[in-house]
Amino acid sequence: MGKPKICPATTADEEHIRALLAGAQLPHEDIHEHLRNFLVAKQNNAVVGAVGLEMYDRLALLRSLVVTSSYQGKGLGRMLYDRIVAYARLHGVREVYLLTTTADRLFRKQGFVQVDKKQLPAVIKETNEFKHLCPASAVCMTKRIDNEVFHVPKGLLHCESIIAGANMWAVSLDKVMFTYFEIEPGARFERHRHESEQITYVLEGELFFELADKTECVGSGGVIAIPSNIPHAAYTKKKRVRAVDAWSPVRDEFVK
Repeated sequence: MGKPKICPATTADEEHIRALLAGAQLPHEDIHEHLRNFLVAKQNNAVVGAVGLEMYDRLALLRSLVVTSSYQGKGLGRMLYDRIVAYARLHGVREVYLLTTTADRLFRKQGFVQVDKKQLPAVIKETNEFKHLCPASAVCMTKRIDNEVFHVPKGLLHCESIIAGANMWAVSLDKVMFTYFEIEPGARFERHRHESEQITYVLEGELFFELADKTECVGSGGVIAIPSNIPHAAYTKKKRVRAVDAWSPVRDEFVK
């Protein structure tokens, strides 16, 4: 038997997640509101674990970390935790909070510290889990995650539309960002400028950069470096393009 596959949850997984959470006596009444930010572990298409987030800009509430009894003690809970932290970092989250009645020792091992409920950010206090679903005896814990190494497996890197004909994903730290683009023929990024320095490496196709006095064609295997605040446009002609970029500082508009 291979390792379970961890992937984003779908609507078809909701009832299976609910059943797992109910069996573990964890809150499950409102997960449909946050299902888009859940991950599930599957073995032969059966849901054997789950974890979710409620995200509020740079903060997130970690919830619903659960593993079926047959997979407990095999490292699946840690795998789900690592993946949801990577997912949170992809979305620009810097600090995670949680509420627990039984797992505070487990989360202390991951670097979480207890925090007084009175000191919680207002947005966390207003969550349904804090106000209604967790008992008053629940322990509140928090952890900064923006100062740790994180690994994002291929299954979590999903391209999303940025303009018509162009899709991308982005990974960032505090001072640097890496992006991947898939650009269809005939797509165009209109003239713009940005504070971020940009280095683009074309993996496939031809990407044209329209500068003040010339147009540069960057073909497969070529690189172009654009200093801060240089006006430029970029477009494709007849070839589909795949390209990667390094940026510094981070372009916040690319952080999901």
